[in-house]
Amino acid sequence: MPTAYRVLVIGGTTNFATEPSGVDRELLALARLRAGVGQGGTQLGVLTFAQGSADIAQFYAEQGAARVFAPAQSMTDTLPAARVELAVQAITEFGPDVVLAPHDIDSIELLGRVAVRLGNSEAGSRPVGVVTGAHDVDDALNIRKNVLAGEYDSTVRVEGLPLVTLRPNSVDTAAAPAAVGEGVLTTYTLPGYDTVRITEVTEKPASARPNLEEAAIVVAAGRGIGGNLAPIEDLADALGAAIGSTRAVTDAGWLDHSTQIGQTGKSVSPELYVSVGISGALQQKVGMDTSKTIVAINKDADAPIFEIADLGVIGDLFTVIPQAVKKLRGAATHSF
Repeated sequence: MPTAYRVLVIGGTTNFATEPSGVDRELLALARLRAGVGQGGTQLGVLTFAQGSADIAQFYAEQGAARVFAPAQSMTDTLPAARVELAVQAITEFGPDVVLAPHDIDSIELLGRVAVRLGNSEAGSRPVGVVTGAHDVDDALNIRKNVLAGEYDSTVRVEGLPLVTLRPNSVDTAAAPAAVGEGVLTTYTLPGYDTVRITEVTEKPASARPNLEEAAIVVAAGRGIGGNLAPIEDLADALGAAIGSTRAVTDAGWLDHSTQIGQTGKSVSPELYVSVGISGALQQKVGMDTSKTIVAINKDADAPIFEIADLGVIGDLFTVIPQAVKKLRGAATHSF
């Protein structure tokens, strides 16, 4: 039987009236596998930044959590330092063998600051290491991630406490055992962290499209679209896809920076990634190199994107995409 480890998941779910977010489901599934949930013991803990309550404890207990750590007060208007303090306290009390968090900008910053805090604390006798963009943590706590734009699959070990961000769409949630934990709730009061608060937040308009980092299908636009988003939107609508982009597109103001994929943007791992008008520079490839299937559309036959594409279409996107959309919509019509 594989060794069971103490795993602490940093949860991202905010709406506790619904199912866990897609990222949370994957983190909790991997944690149940590595913590030996269902074999007894108290191996799985969850840290949430939502204000602690019995409902939240029950919510995570139903995902297999034996312990749930949460703030005693609302943290919606606190600065990131408060989350760092909460994470340090939960890690110190629970004593995990590995910490799992979503692979996003906020979590990468959080784990980096937590590592510094733990490394400098009197209690931090264990070395701490941060590994970002992993796609698996195995039974021996070997961490697997792609490097050098997906050219290599590397195995990383941390001699101490690994703090790991997990790429979306990396875990087969159906393979994890279903289990209900005790969900014992521990809340922390963080005095002094309300001295400076966020006083106003302007929400971006909600999109009907899937979340980019969790989407099963992504259509990504590059400089080749020339500012004409209509073909990209048509193809995304036909596929039920999220829309991503390169830095050149966001710098030109054609799409919002939240759509940027790459070294200075987001990382995605969809089942299908459609690259449109993108040359395939290294900086962009590192954000999508773990996509299961890559389709590239570019009129330049020598574009580097074709080196990693599973299917390449050499042609003018303004001709190719309308034909593809027509076929897709026709197929959808005939399927009913």
